[in-house]
Amino acid sequence: MSSKPHNILVISADEKMPGLDADMLQKAGFHFSFWPADKQPAAYTRAALIDIILLDVSIRTELSQRLLAQFADHFPAAQFILAVEKNAIDRVLVISEEMAFAVLEKPFSAARLLIELKNATKRVQMQREAERLQHIVGDDFKMLGGSPQIEAVRRAIEKAAPTDARVLISGENGSGKELVAEAIHRASKRADQPFIKVNCAAIPKTLIESELFGHEKGAFTGAYEQKIGLIEEADGGTLLLDEIGDLSLDMQAKLLRVLQENEFLRVGGTRAIRFDVRVLAATNRNLREAIQQGHFRSDLFFRLNVIPMEVPPLRERGDDVELLAKYFLEKAGRASGTNKRLAKDAIELLQNYRWPGNVRELRNAMERAAIMIEHEQISAQDLQHVMPDLTNAQESKDAFALLDGKSLREKIDDFEKQLLQDAYRHSKGNVSRMARLLKTDRANLHRKLSRYGIR
Repeated sequence: MSSKPHNILVISADEKMPGLDADMLQKAGFHFSFWPADKQPAAYTRAALIDIILLDVSIRTELSQRLLAQFADHFPAAQFILAVEKNAIDRVLVISEEMAFAVLEKPFSAARLLIELKNATKRVQMQREAERLQHIVGDDFKMLGGSPQIEAVRRAIEKAAPTDARVLISGENGSGKELVAEAIHRASKRADQPFIKVNCAAIPKTLIESELFGHEKGAFTGAYEQKIGLIEEADGGTLLLDEIGDLSLDMQAKLLRVLQENEFLRVGGTRAIRFDVRVLAATNRNLREAIQQGHFRSDLFFRLNVIPMEVPPLRERGDDVELLAKYFLEKAGRASGTNKRLAKDAIELLQNYRWPGNVRELRNAMERAAIMIEHEQISAQDLQHVMPDLTNAQESKDAFALLDGKSLREKIDDFEKQLLQDAYRHSKGNVSRMARLLKTDRANLHRKLSRYGIR
């Protein structure tokens, strides 16, 4: 149980309800208060947040229903437990169908009540956590999914967000790196300050210094007035350096100096400008390999890589494909005034595809399906008609092309990781069964599962 007490409101005509052991509840981390059944909920002015409401249904059915509805309006996050006399189940069913979490038959023991309270508390905590994450990412920045990989990203965001530590976010194109950066900012103490994004790959090398640091009037041909740079615009907030691996070595050196000294000069300027900015960086490249090849500075890498965070590709997220596809299809349907759903064979087709464009590609596919497919229930054949890339036959059979810019070692690791994820899912997380399926020993399997972050 949490060290913070959980508040229970007891609504009953009997203040001495059997089973309410105040000492036991307090030791278990619960605090309860009593509310007379004949008193209106509107009169409840106590500031405490109510987690659980225990409603005594020995009072009239109509009154019980009314109290349940009224207190639900006052405390929408609270869970309801109903206490009922024997031989009154028919009356309780009318009420419990509404929103009751559990039903206790009177007289109940303090131990039984404690079990139900603990279960209800877990539900409350889950709901509040979901609301908190929703606040972090917002409606347009949902990180949907229940896979272990995306859960690990969520946990990393929760730990990193409240700090000012720099974060290096890596992952393939379209996997959601920018969304992760946005979530970090929204959950940070800088959430009400600017969030400035810089695509280092999209800005010409000759302009990147001026874009980041700004310039003074007359600093170069065409500089007709002073320009405030993006670092200065982000002062007090967060700066995302997207595709940091595309910066030239010369610009990397300048950025390193700025990050070390926490000040910069505008192009053509002579006055050092101090700044207070949290820097996040994102890349789809393997920066350690780029360092070995002489394309990226190791000192800048270590300056940025205080907290490494890797966003998994969609093909490694298991059943998340189905969840995301349904979400994107529903969202696209609302925008286009349609209400379409995916047939079972369509879902299987989507799950078997490798998604080289990751979540971005899936979102585009569902938007196209919502617009182009006329059937209300979308089949695999419908999807193949408007998106031929989804068929396995369309995927390249050239083994060299499958390297996709990666080294042989990386590709072998990718294959091994995917194989272990599939086996883990197939065996429902039973490592002994996995070891038998893969014909390997459990110790070796445990090491590999840890290495790839599976479980």
